[in-house]
Amino acid sequence: MNYQAMLAAVLLIPLLGSLLNGFFLRRAPRLVTVTVATLAIAIPFVLACMLVFGPIAAGEVVRTELFNWISVPLGGGYLEVPFALSLDRLSGILLLIITGVGSLIHLYAGEYMSHEEGVYRFFAYLNLFVFSMLSLVLGANMVVTFLGWEGVGVCSYLLIGYWYTDEANARAGMKAFIANRVGDLGFLLAMFMSVKLFGSVDYSAIASALTNELAAENAPMLTAIGLCLLLGVTGKSAQLPLYIWLPDAMAGPTPVSALIHAATMVTSGIYLMTRMSFLLVQSPTAMTTIAVIGAATALFAATIGLVQNDIKKVLAYSTVSQLGFMVLGCGVGAFQFGVAHLMTHAFFKALLFLGAGSVIHAMHHEQDIRKMGGLIKKMPITGWTFVIGTLAIIGFPGLSGFFSKDEILYYAWSGTFGHPLLWAVGACAAACTSFYMVRLTYLVFFGESRVEHTHHHGHAHDDHHHAHEIHENPLAMTLPLMILALLSVVGGYISMPHAIMHVLGIHADENVITQWLSPVLSAAKQTMTTVYGETHGSAALEWGLMGTSTLIMLIMSGFAISLYKVGPKGGESIANAMGGLYRLILDKWRIDELYQAAIIEPLKKLGDGFFKFGDRAVIEGIINEGPRGIYLVTSVLSDIQSGLVRNYLKVVFIAMVALGAWILI
Repeated sequence: MNYQAMLAAVLLIPLLGSLLNGFFLRRAPRLVTVTVATLAIAIPFVLACMLVFGPIAAGEVVRTELFNWISVPLGGGYLEVPFALSLDRLSGILLLIITGVGSLIHLYAGEYMSHEEGVYRFFAYLNLFVFSMLSLVLGANMVVTFLGWEGVGVCSYLLIGYWYTDEANARAGMKAFIANRVGDLGFLLAMFMSVKLFGSVDYSAIASALTNELAAENAPMLTAIGLCLLLGVTGKSAQLPLYIWLPDAMAGPTPVSALIHAATMVTSGIYLMTRMSFLLVQSPTAMTTIAVIGAATALFAATIGLVQNDIKKVLAYSTVSQLGFMVLGCGVGAFQFGVAHLMTHAFFKALLFLGAGSVIHAMHHEQDIRKMGGLIKKMPITGWTFVIGTLAIIGFPGLSGFFSKDEILYYAWSGTFGHPLLWAVGACAAACTSFYMVRLTYLVFFGESRVEHTHHHGHAHDDHHHAHEIHENPLAMTLPLMILALLSVVGGYISMPHAIMHVLGIHADENVITQWLSPVLSAAKQTMTTVYGETHGSAALEWGLMGTSTLIMLIMSGFAISLYKVGPKGGESIANAMGGLYRLILDKWRIDELYQAAIIEPLKKLGDGFFKFGDRAVIEGIINEGPRGIYLVTSVLSDIQSGLVRNYLKVVFIAMVALGAWILI
């Protein structure tokens, strides 16, 4: 079997689907458009399963070079950059997530976008996004990865601003594009420094060249590369200080939120750090900075999620917070559990976003959770699958989020670069997650219905009739919810803690995710062991931390239910008691306003200054005054050569007077 051809097909089929819908099927029926787009992701998923559970599971690495791309002189030789693809166990996990969850989202989107005109454009963008994301994770070198990195940025801009006639949507797309460009500068600088230090951008070549001796001699350069990679991660994976684009990205259609901002694009930073783990662990400064940024982002975003009332905004800040957990996992050296949480998050957060989309679809695009309530009676499949997603994200024992989150928190305390303070910050973020997710779920699906008392966007509907017309969505939307709910239950068992494995009688040295990624992370693990020593954890500590986080989850969940069992007004007493602090959090800590005042306005004034001085005075001065001077000179010369005798006599007279004056003086 030609595995190289299969790998190339996995990448190129989504591109073919995008081209077909974008150029050749513009006038095709919606069913044809949706079918082509969905098959363009489902077929690669089948091929991905054959590859991952075939040669990759057997320990092979599938690599293919599609063509020679870049060849430039470098030192005494050439820098060769082929358009090469490489599939190993790390990229295999991402490949299954992108194509598997992506197929479900495409199926869901076919029904969700059924009332839109010209859906060919939406699905062309969606397929192009998947192609870009696959390029990112399958790239054998940093340049191919960067091509996909930029591609998902462009597609994100197109999909967030899909409803471009709405100025807010267009601005959200531009905000995402610009914020990501700032982070991309870091990736570019890391790439250039890698060429300088290693003479290559190929991941395997860099790993082979990075010896302990080289690392010791070039420690500052390695730290700089690590910090530049982190800058790229803060943009793409929405970490402090560049997280600001992701909440506004909710302006796009809900399937976009599920695909880009839950399952794929925003997790690309975690993929990049894990791919470059062998380099990052050489710099304690870089690793500590990564861990601190992750922990701070997890808590910061979680506090904002506590008070949001837009169902998608709550999930958006939840995504930022969960990404913080993944970055924290990578920063403390537990890369495998960062990847495990990436996978479980793809399941339960895609489920939550699609569940929110199902609610919004049934509520005729109402998104305020204060105007919902009791919907589980009218939408039981959506409601109960959403409950499963909520239990998974808050870390309810036995569900997927419990295992991956608690392993990250355990290593945040006891990992190579861990510290109890990092665990404390992560635990506080987890507490906030339990509160705001249970608050969201209870206000939307339980309690008394508040739909009868709402007027949606000014439409002249009878309120009582509007409540009665809410119903469960078609199978094309509920089937993906059920599959994702199942995955949200069982997906976390690949990262089962050792303490639980021992109790269950599972005699294995490592859990599944650690064994699976051991070939990819072996170099990083060896460096952490030889340079920094063994980690100091224990079964008692693991049980203690799991028990503490479970207790925190139960307390905060119970507190949220007791507070909001009377409806949205339940939280008013706390809001009033918090006063200005509550309004500050409600305003998202006014970070956007801070950036506007401290960065955007000064840059605008600087730009205005350059425009007035540089453009108007210098450039336009040269362009405009130059011709005027030439015209003046030529006009004088033209008078001299006019052919009129009186002009010649005038010149002679002036010359004689000037000559006489010169002689006399």
